[in-house]
Parts: sequence; C-alpha cells; structure tokens
Amino acid sequence: MHESCTWSNRPISCHLAPPRPPANVTASNTTSTSIALEWDPPEGHIPGVLRGYRIFYARAPDIINTTIYTTVDNEDITYHIARDMTLKNVTINDVYLTEYTVTGLEPYTRYFLWVTAFTVSDSPNSHAVLWATEEDGKLN
Repeated sequence: MHESCTWSNRPISCHLAPPRPPANVTASNTTSTSIALEWDPPEGHIPGVLRGYRIFYARAPDIINTTIYTTVDNEDITYHIARDMTLKNVTINDVYLTEYTVTGLEPYTRYFLWVTAFTVSDSPNSHAVLWATEEDGKLN
C-alpha cells in the first residue's frame, strides 16, 4: 500500500491506498431482528490514519453475484453485488469499536454481512459471514 502525492504550487495532496480489511469477522448473539458482529482491526501497516469501519449487509436472496479476486499479495478479496437498493451499511467513526449489533433486520432471514476499514478510502471487504436471524417468538 503506497502513498501517491501530487506536488504543485499549492499544498501537497496525498491519496493513500486503503488499509487491509478487518480480520476474523464473526457473528453471534442473534435475535429475531438483530445480529451482533465482532472483528479485529486490519493487520499490518495502515497507510494514513484509520478513521473507522463500515458494516455492509444484505439479505442472502438479494446477493446476485459474488466475485473473488486474488491480490498480488496472494490474498483473496470477495465482492458481493446486491440487487438495487438492498445493500445497507452502517458507518462507525470510532477506531476502537470492533463490535456492533446490526438491528432492524427481518425475522428468520439469512444475511451476508462484511466489514471494511477506512482512512481516506475504504479497504477491500472482509470475508463475509452468512448468518440468520431467529424466528420471532421462539426461545433458544
């Protein structure tokens, strides 16, 4: 990940490459309308200042394409494409917060959820987790 700076008569403008994605994303503590996520911060050097995280999620039936790219570092990056207007996200502007409960979900529904880290730009997607909310009115 490298910096790219432009020099001119004006102040320097640097565009930093995005950090690596958050690692070890896990889901737990599900209710009928929420899923809790936890993750580890990006590993290694972070170009620039880490500013926070974004959680992306969509109902599993709304994911219409999944593409896996392999980077020059031999890491797999997965991109999920959702139907129009079905991909949702939450921005967390706290670099120390590495857990979040996504709420307002539909009961008894499978969701794909993943996390990105951001500096001035977003990292690649973390590995996605596929998790289901519970049935409404059912006890564990």
